Amino acid sequence: DQTAKLVLEAHGDPRGSTRYNQGLSERRAARVKDYLVSQGVPAQAVEAKALGEQQELSRGDVKELEAKNPAPPPKMRAQAKWADWLAYNRRVDITLEPAGVKSSQYYPHGAADSSILWQQPRPRWRMVEKMQ
Repeated sequence: DQTAKLVLEAHGDPRGSTRYNQGLSERRAARVKDYLVSQGVPAQAVEAKALGEQQELSRGDVKELEAKNPAPPPKMRAQAKWADWLAYNRRVDITLEPAGVKSSQYYPHGAADSSILWQQPRPRWRMVEKMQ
């Protein structure tokens, strides 16, 4: 269909200033568009929007999405209960227009690099110095 297009809506989590999150969302949308174009999607068929923190998912929304997520999260998730909420808000939603078909909003726990979210932070340098 010649009128079909992909609409990208990039989001940011609530950390950082509104200005910072807007810029981050712009870069996020551009990266996804660049990838799609590199895979053969015509650039004119992709519309990128940066929404920053404007359409944040609530913690309740994320809890509901996680309950229905077909890929279970790793066991260590309980150590950072807020991390999944932040991760869900760092996203790019994709809609196929004019059909209005939207991408899934599930966090891809099964993806090869998804475990990065659940890594334990390294100790701060001051703590290391203090222990010596």
